[in-house]
Amino acid sequence: MADPQTTDGLRPVEVYALLRKRIREAGGPSAFARQAGVSPQLVSDADCGRRFPGPSLLAALGLRRVEVVRYVPLGGQAGAGNG
Repeated sequence: MADPQTTDGLRPVEVYALLRKRIREAGGPSAFARQAGVSPQLVSDADCGRRFPGPSLLAALGLRRVEVVRYVPLGGQAGAGNG
C-alpha cells in the first residue's frame, strides 16, 4: 500500500486497506472509534463498505478527500468545436 505522505493520493481500495490496518492496530473497531473520536457505527459502516469514510474518519486516518475534475470529449470527438 502506498504511503499517504509520499504519494499524489490513494485509491479508494487503499483507503479501505489503511482503515482496516488502523482498526487492527487499535485492537478492533470499537477501540479505533474511541481513539479517533468517531462513533463505532461510522467505523463499522466504512469497514463493511456500506459507506465511504467521511471527513471525520478520513481525518482520523490522516487523510482528506480531494476531488479531481477531468473533461473528456463526447463520443470520442476531440476538438469537435462543441465548446
